[in-house]
Amino acid sequence: MYEEQHAGPALEARPDGKRYYALSGRRLYTIATLEGRFPDVGWHQPGEMGGLWAPPLKLLDGYWLALRLPGSEEVLWLTDPERWQWSTAGVTFSYTLAALSLAVERHEWIVPDESALVIQLTLRALPASEGRTGQATPHLAETAPGEVLCGLVVRSDLHGAWMAEERLGWHDGEDLAEYDEELAAVVLRDALHPNWTACVGATVAPVAWQVGDPIWGPERTGGRGTGAALWYRCQVSSAGPAQLSFLITGPARTAGSAADLFAHLTCGGHASGGLTPVLVEAQRRAQAESRSPFEHCVLSSPDLAFNEVFAWSKANTARLLLEVPGIGTGLMAGLPDFPWWFGCDTAYGVLPLLPSGQTEAAVASLRTLAAFGERCDPHSAVPHEVLPYGQLWASGNLVELPLFVRALYHTYCWTGDRGLLRELFPFCLQALRAWPLADCDRRATLVPHGKSIVETPEMASDEVQALDVAAYLAEALDCLATLAAELDDPGLATDLHQRAAQTRAHVRDAWWVPREGLFGDLYASPSSLRQHQTLLRARAAEASRAAEESEAQALQEAAAALEEALQAQEQAASSDSSSTQPEEAPRPWLLYHMVQALALDAGLPSLAQASSLLARLQTPEWQEACGLVLNARRNRAVMTLPSGALAVGAARYGRPDQALAWMLRMSTAFGLASPGTLSEYAPDGGCFLQLWSSYGIVWPVVHYFFGLRPDVAKRRLLCIPQPPSSWPRAALRQIPLASASLDVELTAESDGLQVQLTISEADWELLPGLALLPDQRIREARLNGRPVTLHPVQLSGFEERTIWLAPALQQTTAYELLVRWSPSASGTGP
Repeated sequence: MYEEQHAGPALEARPDGKRYYALSGRRLYTIATLEGRFPDVGWHQPGEMGGLWAPPLKLLDGYWLALRLPGSEEVLWLTDPERWQWSTAGVTFSYTLAALSLAVERHEWIVPDESALVIQLTLRALPASEGRTGQATPHLAETAPGEVLCGLVVRSDLHGAWMAEERLGWHDGEDLAEYDEELAAVVLRDALHPNWTACVGATVAPVAWQVGDPIWGPERTGGRGTGAALWYRCQVSSAGPAQLSFLITGPARTAGSAADLFAHLTCGGHASGGLTPVLVEAQRRAQAESRSPFEHCVLSSPDLAFNEVFAWSKANTARLLLEVPGIGTGLMAGLPDFPWWFGCDTAYGVLPLLPSGQTEAAVASLRTLAAFGERCDPHSAVPHEVLPYGQLWASGNLVELPLFVRALYHTYCWTGDRGLLRELFPFCLQALRAWPLADCDRRATLVPHGKSIVETPEMASDEVQALDVAAYLAEALDCLATLAAELDDPGLATDLHQRAAQTRAHVRDAWWVPREGLFGDLYASPSSLRQHQTLLRARAAEASRAAEESEAQALQEAAAALEEALQAQEQAASSDSSSTQPEEAPRPWLLYHMVQALALDAGLPSLAQASSLLARLQTPEWQEACGLVLNARRNRAVMTLPSGALAVGAARYGRPDQALAWMLRMSTAFGLASPGTLSEYAPDGGCFLQLWSSYGIVWPVVHYFFGLRPDVAKRRLLCIPQPPSSWPRAALRQIPLASASLDVELTAESDGLQVQLTISEADWELLPGLALLPDQRIREARLNGRPVTLHPVQLSGFEERTIWLAPALQQTTAYELLVRWSPSASGTGP
């Protein structure tokens, strides 16, 4: 048996004022630096995206802790920790305060399902040898008991999320603070919106308090907030530590104010400053929820560093689940600047949720997007961006709906939730028919016209067709066809499969540029492209006249990119006298965007085209240290999504070594922006916690390296692994499949693979097999020690690989498949 080795779910980092962390729950999150400071950060609402948020409201700009001795006015702020640590218990800052002879720990966590932050402060006396020297004041290690005053200082900034003022008239008023004697806490509220409240206190009453605009912590922040300071008495002795438990609350999940929630959580108080019984139970649930992603789908490979990246990638998806009562529940795109719901981000982010026990979050995210699409999107399709108070900022692009269909397909495979399928299948079918397919029918084309996922002006025209749209639409049609068959509509399934095949064949043939080994980014007639270019130049002139220089520059660059493509086409045509293509016939245009990787991710290319694409994208032209560039000609920036999609694409086409190489490139940026995360831009730009970053780490491992294809509705499991050659042994353990749990272990040699699979329930049908390279021929296969014959099976139309399956096993909880092979003389496989 392979010995499992993986790092525990904890991270330590050197405190840093330039790196940030997010502590998040479904209803509340806080963003601060690794020093525990709260500088103004963010660009959506300039300087306001950090601090403490309970979407759609911001509560506080920051909160700070301080200590002082009785009778002294000198305040020591806890802003210079020696250690920062994240664990499943929360975030911990550690301090050694020699001037007070104290060791201090500040521990923070969030109450599950509520907008409540708990800050636990523990003070221990230092041994005499570690305390301060001198005779002016005896240190506490020699004074029992020693009294210390502990202060919690907050700065409110109650206001709505981005665009709430413009969209809803949520004007930001001046904040007010009032001490509530009954609660022994401070209630903060917005003068224009009395129901916007926060409540601050502890499980014991303060000995002193102050409120008002002049109250500040060690930092000055922007906004129209006010301040509050509460001071508490602590007795520290060498016999044991002193504790204080602070609580900051926002609006309750159900009807109720921040004060109501504070009262509920502190009910009964705690004489010595510890947690109340309600908070003790909440802490237990919080730790269990935080541990869950680490306990499910546990990867053991020879690369311990990658195992850690994999573990934290699962956990990071859980950290981005947001519930706004009365609005919806779904995965936020990223922190600090995208704390709401996006179509593309969710569709990619759902897939790594599925094998890690987070299927409820996946289902809720899909339902929320579909609900807003039906109600608010102009196409009744998947929206691009939904703000946390329930309004659309932008309707969807043509990729978001197909990606949503793919996410629904895999969610159904992993959950067997027929209710979800019956609910969302009509939404997907109607939206496809009413928008992309309607455009195809109207123009007699197989690919709709409209904007790409690439947010540059030349890729956003209603007169051109984009590669990513074509690729994901073909895949979505196949996914939807399979779901139609599941709903007993074979006629619809056949129609959708046929349309997918036609679209895929057309793009493979007409969009491919053999001299480059790439697909065209766009497909259009020369006149359409020139019209688009003329429009871009006119818009650039308008933007320049309006002094919108950044927009003008982007439009000028887009027009220049089209000019470059037009000139390249003219040169190619003049050198090819044999071409019979009409001058104004639609044709592919190369702009060198990362959509080439998305075509691989969607399974669009033929095997030969995929080989050419993967070889081209692996050259220095297309890569930087951390991954794939956004554009090989004009933009060398790297984002995690294209690199992750390329890793998935390489694995999909039977190139596990190449897939792992891209995943390891991505992993070089792990923890650079924030401990335990892969940021939006690599190595450390954009959102430091980004949803789609997990896709290219988790999904290739589960879906391709281990080849797990569950059909939970039928209690059927296909296992067709193809691990990287650098993993002679690897395991995935504790994979949830409905009520069952699955373990898979792989042992590879140069000429063979052993697959061991254990499932906790015996009523599953197990289909063991593997994926082979074209030049490999099976010479021996044994299942549970007995010789068997493997049979070739062509996977569904949206994945062009032939895999080899042993006879199905039933009424057993374990199997061991051993396959040995040798090269095939014909190169055509077994």
